[in-house]
Amino acid sequence: MSVFNAERLLPEAMGGVLGQEGIEFEVVVVDDGSYDGSGELLDRYAAGDARVRVLHQENTGLTRALIRGCGEARGEFIARQDVDDVSLPGRFRKQAGLLLADPTLAMASSWVGSFGPGGEVLDEIRRTTDPDEATRGLLEEYEGVVHGSVMFRKADYEKAGGYREEFYFAQDSDLWLRMAEIGRLAFVQEVLYMLRISEKSLSSRY
Repeated sequence: MSVFNAERLLPEAMGGVLGQEGIEFEVVVVDDGSYDGSGELLDRYAAGDARVRVLHQENTGLTRALIRGCGEARGEFIARQDVDDVSLPGRFRKQAGLLLADPTLAMASSWVGSFGPGGEVLDEIRRTTDPDEATRGLLEEYEGVVHGSVMFRKADYEKAGGYREEFYFAQDSDLWLRMAEIGRLAFVQEVLYMLRISEKSLSSRY
């Protein structure tokens, strides 16, 4: 997870991540030059939970922060999390279960719910049960995958070349298209990730 001036959002995002059960994990958080208290709050999380590792740096933007975070990750799988979104119970265990059960998969996501600035539920994104169809839809129809909802094999991430710093926006789409040439995409058939719709997000602004 990359964080820039998101002190207000951190408790909900970190609560969803640290509450995951049934799987061992670390939480690698890149504090990308925050000046609003985010860094101090993250340090308190790290002091209270050995699973949390905080990397402080000058502001470089999301893509470069993710490159650093993924490079520091020590697990077999990497699960993305955006600071303004929320992972629901069971997300890590169920996505990892898909990847462990099928070596042809490079990425696992889930259905995604969305909510507005006031917490109001807005919509639900459902995807196919068939990994071949999901992969075809990504490669041929550019069916989007919510960035923070994805878990992928670190080996496949590295084989594909990882995030590319030339992409300040759409760095996720660029990565998914390259990874889908290596392995298939699959979706857990339930909502395990909540996407916050905000006029201040990169996707909304650009």
